[in-house]
Amino acid sequence: MKGLNEPRNSSLIFLFASLLVLFIGIPDSFSQTPGPPSTYEAEAGTLNGVGVEDRYPGFTGNGYVAQFGQAGDSIEFVISVPRQDY
Repeated sequence: MKGLNEPRNSSLIFLFASLLVLFIGIPDSFSQTPGPPSTYEAEAGTLNGVGVEDRYPGFTGNGYVAQFGQAGDSIEFVISVPRQDY
């Protein structure tokens, strides 16, 4: 019984993947210049059981989220991403 690591099977997998890329195509969005990066400040999210601190330097925004110590402590974000049709 032949394994997946044998050269013949690897060549067939590579050929299949190459044909799939050619058939489906590569979306134009990969060639577009990306826009400015978005920044999401943790303290701007919905804080569940945690708090914002600013004792230690190096943070951006109003501070940093700390006090994670219990099960369920979390930060929740709602992020809208514009739809792109390929």
